Amino acid sequence: MSGKQSDFNHLMNYNIDIRGRTIYLDDEINEDSASLFIKCLRYLDKTSGNIIIVLNSPGGCVTQGFAIYDAIKLCNNEVEIKVLGMAMSIASIILQAGDKRLMAQNARYMIHVGDMEVEGHFKNVKRAVAENEAMDKICVDIYTEKIKEVNPNYKRSQVQKLMEFDTYISSQRCLELGLIDEIEEGH
Repeated sequence: MSGKQSDFNHLMNYNIDIRGRTIYLDDEINEDSASLFIKCLRYLDKTSGNIIIVLNSPGGCVTQGFAIYDAIKLCNNEVEIKVLGMAMSIASIILQAGDKRLMAQNARYMIHVGDMEVEGHFKNVKRAVAENEAMDKICVDIYTEKIKEVNPNYKRSQVQKLMEFDTYISSQRCLELGLIDEIEEGH
């Protein structure tokens, strides 16, 4: 294997294509995937040029998703996020951080209130519930802000209603709502 091919394969193991200024976020969002993603993003953001994120994720840990969201929002360069496959749960929030948000025609989007598993002392359970409600509020705020850019009369209560259960949304409906900027179609 040539040196260039070996270097390329090595970098792809870390989900980054430096020449294409592309990062692949194509797994569950957890501490490891968020840490790797943020390091790759910071690496590309040290130089000038648009950054592309290819997103295909079922979601995962909300706090790690917020870390990714914030890292994207803090970029000096424009960030384009393309959904191939799915942007579900916290991955649907990560998509909203992009300066340009695209979905493939057959990609799927899903929003809901955060899941929670907690046990222990009653007061700790109450605190955990309050924290989960606070994170849900952040998500509602993010979705509402983006939707209102296209649909100024859309109500916060309508977003909350969408989030009551797992709500699956097509790329066309995401475009109509303002959750993406464009549907990316093949040739």
